[in-house]
Amino acid sequence: MAVIILNLYYVTVWLVQRGRNYHTYETEEEVEQEYLYICFGAATALLQVVLSIWFCCTAGGFSYHVSR
Repeated sequence: MAVIILNLYYVTVWLVQRGRNYHTYETEEEVEQEYLYICFGAATALLQVVLSIWFCCTAGGFSYHVSR
């Protein structure tokens, strides 16, 4: 959970910095690179959520099995 919060912090800092430099002109390559960065960030966040849920289910199943 801490990793997800840390990632949200870095994404928020990046968005604030991006907002300050919004008036600068971008090339097509910079726009594509930014889009790729956002997609990889979303994929990483989704993967972290899936792994967290999987870990919680595995730990719960193991605890239930041991308690029986």
